[in-house]
Amino acid sequence: MTKLSLAEPSQIWHVYHEFSVGWLPTNSKWKNLRKACATQIFATQRLDATQALRQTKVQELIDHVNQSCQSGSPIDIGRVVFTTVLNSISNTFFSMDMAQYDSQLSQEFQDLVCGVAEEIGRPNIADYFPALRFLDPQGVRKRTRIYYTKILGILDGIIKQRLQSRASSMGSEAGNDVLDSLLSLIEEDNSKISLLDIKHLLME
Repeated sequence: MTKLSLAEPSQIWHVYHEFSVGWLPTNSKWKNLRKACATQIFATQRLDATQALRQTKVQELIDHVNQSCQSGSPIDIGRVVFTTVLNSISNTFFSMDMAQYDSQLSQEFQDLVCGVAEEIGRPNIADYFPALRFLDPQGVRKRTRIYYTKILGILDGIIKQRLQSRASSMGSEAGNDVLDSLLSLIEEDNSKISLLDIKHLLME
C-alpha cells in the first residue's frame, strides 16, 4: 500500500488499535503520530489561527437560537450544540461545515459517535472469555463494525475529494487546514506517516 492509497473502510476498521495514538505502545509509529498531532493539530499557532472561526460558529449558534425563539420553534439544545462543535472541528480540519442546524446529517453523525462510545463502554463477555470473540454473543463487534465503517466511509469521501482537488491544482499552494497540512506531510520524501495513519488520526 502506497502512502496515498485508500483501503476500503470495511477492511480496516478492525485494526484501528494498530494506528490509534491512544492505543499504540510507545514505539516509533506512536512517536511519529504524536509529533504530527503536536505540529499539525495542536500547535499554538494553528489554535490561535482558528480562534475567529470558533467565534463565528458560536455566533451562528446564537443566531439560530434567536431565530428559533422568535418563530416559536422548539430547540433541541443537545443537537444544536453538537452541530456547532462538529462544524467548528470540521472547518478546522476540512474547511467545510459537515452539518446544518435544519438538516438530519448532524443527528445521524451524532448517533454514530454516540453509538461508538456506547459500544466501547459496554461490558462485553468476549473480553473476559476470548474464545467467544468469534461468536460475538452480544453483537458488540458487529455493531461497532457498522459504526466504524460508516465513519471511515465519510472520512474516505472527504479525503478522496481533497486528493482530487490537490491533483487538479497542478502543484499550486495547498490550503491551510489540518487535512492539507497532513497530506503535505505524508508526501515528504522521508515521511514515515501514511494516508492510512492520517485517516485513523482524524478519528481520534
